[in-house]
Amino acid sequence: MLKRWCLVAVLGVIVGRADGATFVVAPGGDDRNPGTRERPMATLVAARDAAREAGEGPHRIVVMPGEYFLTEPLVLDARDSGLTIEADPSG
Repeated sequence: MLKRWCLVAVLGVIVGRADGATFVVAPGGDDRNPGTRERPMATLVAARDAAREAGEGPHRIVVMPGEYFLTEPLVLDARDSGLTIEADPSG
């Protein structure tokens, strides 16, 4: 019985994660873009702000390979709970 509950809990986490938004950041992106793979954003700050505006998550930011130059620090707070920032797995 315990194994069944664990499986249900794990599946619930996986399904819950699928409901969140994903924002892509790339060196050639533009912060006015929607943050898709085809039209990525340029900065983590813009992606963080878009995730906040998207409402409850969990949301994720995928960072494409390349060089990034920060013009301002990336500050996270309680509004970013559940936000995942990860490198693109294909890079």
